[in-house]
Amino acid sequence: MGSDDFATKREGRSGDALASNLVWAGVAAMTATTWSVVLINGPTSFRYFAYHLLLQPVALACFSHGILTLQPTSQPRSKAAGLERHQMSVFNIGFPTITLGTLAIVYNKYLRDYPHFRTWHAKLGLACMIWTLVQLCVGAGSTWYNGALFGGGAKAKALWKYHRQANQGPISFFTVEV
Repeated sequence: MGSDDFATKREGRSGDALASNLVWAGVAAMTATTWSVVLINGPTSFRYFAYHLLLQPVALACFSHGILTLQPTSQPRSKAAGLERHQMSVFNIGFPTITLGTLAIVYNKYLRDYPHFRTWHAKLGLACMIWTLVQLCVGAGSTWYNGALFGGGAKAKALWKYHRQANQGPISFFTVEV
């Protein structure tokens, strides 16, 4: 142990552990339920629709991990590591997974000559995909290359603040600021 180990501020806030546990319980319940229904009924009976059902919960788990990994960071090193985990989980795994899951349902409808975006579920899914893409672009644009896409420095950081607030949603409900 170095002498600066005692000088660092404690990571995490009151309520972070509870919020994390609630998020993971919800993600686990949703994933287990969805995967069970698909696997018990035979994935081939769903055709390409099965990919939609199997991939979307995985993507949501990646997004949850990406968001939660940033919550307890307060030190420069842990913030940098958290950002790297966040980008790996959200950008490299979560977004491609949710895109493949969405394309699976679009392709399934195309093969059957069914109309697209007729139900509330489909319309809400489209809105979520658009919002996810916007969040991805704003998050990447405000952090990559020192936020050069949005003017760099303070301008990019000001925009990133809104990106972060939009991502917190239900997680911030369960956390308590100290």
